[in-house]
Amino acid sequence: MSLWRQAGLGAVLLLVASLALWGQYQQQQASQAQVELTQQQLRASQQRSAEQARDLELLNQQLERERAAQVQLRSQQNQLRASLSQRQQQLEELTRANAELQRWAAQPLPDAAKRLRQRPALSGAEAYAKWLSAGDPVPAAEQPAAH
Repeated sequence: MSLWRQAGLGAVLLLVASLALWGQYQQQQASQAQVELTQQQLRASQQRSAEQARDLELLNQQLERERAAQVQLRSQQNQLRASLSQRQQQLEELTRANAELQRWAAQPLPDAAKRLRQRPALSGAEAYAKWLSAGDPVPAAEQPAAH
């Protein structure tokens, strides 16, 4: 083989080896970039997971507070019902024991008192406000109610 041929072949081999090394280097860089991207995604995912865990813990705490408040409200409601029942029984006993109170309780309500108890079926705050503003005024205390 001639010297030129060997030099050309050596140059080609050197070029092929250089291209192979350069290709490996590029592949390594791409792999490293992929690893970094995956690590960033992992960190972001872990951060989101930690935030969601905090949110979940806050929601659980709020739920427990609300449950405790509901238990307390049920207890108060039961106490109020018992108190109301006791007062109703006491009123019935007093009514039975006192003839004058029996006569007073048997009388019909005055018209002014009946009007105070009359309310139409309302749906919503706006309808209630209209009903309140359109209602007849209650007569003053010194004016006798019309019978």
